[in-house]
Amino acid sequence: MKPALVALILAVTVIMLPIAVPVLSVENYLRYQSKLPFSVPASEKGHLRARLSHRNAWEFGWEEMTAAMARLCYSPRPEDCAKAAIFGKNFGEAGAIDRLGPKCGLPKAIGNHQSYWLWGPRDYSGELLIIFGRSPPKERAAVPRGHGGRGVVHPVYESLGEWARAAR
Repeated sequence: MKPALVALILAVTVIMLPIAVPVLSVENYLRYQSKLPFSVPASEKGHLRARLSHRNAWEFGWEEMTAAMARLCYSPRPEDCAKAAIFGKNFGEAGAIDRLGPKCGLPKAIGNHQSYWLWGPRDYSGELLIIFGRSPPKERAAVPRGHGGRGVVHPVYESLGEWARAAR
């Protein structure tokens, strides 16, 4: 009885491991997930059409997003980036900048989602604000007058949840 129980536990672990831990490439994971006798439920409305689960897609594209933010921050004048604040509309966007931005010379992000609002404006002077957003005209209209808003880096989420472009 004991060896059978151990075998069962190992079998379930092997089957469930790719769902809980990113051990497969995206393509292999999607192939694997399609063969399971159950589907991984969407945890948020915005992910109902996504092929990757919210949990698995959350950090997808962070490197590209951070690189796009660095390009925006350092153009047209690189010295402006030292004065810039990067505003993330959610903890994922702000967290990407905080985690990967130092390699690109980006400042820490500010935001209003979850605990980011607790940290306030950090050392931001108010001279230049760069905002993440999904609807650029609306986001530009939300920038207070007198703030030198350079632009908006906006994600275009495709079915995997990745950044298809991070822009202007």
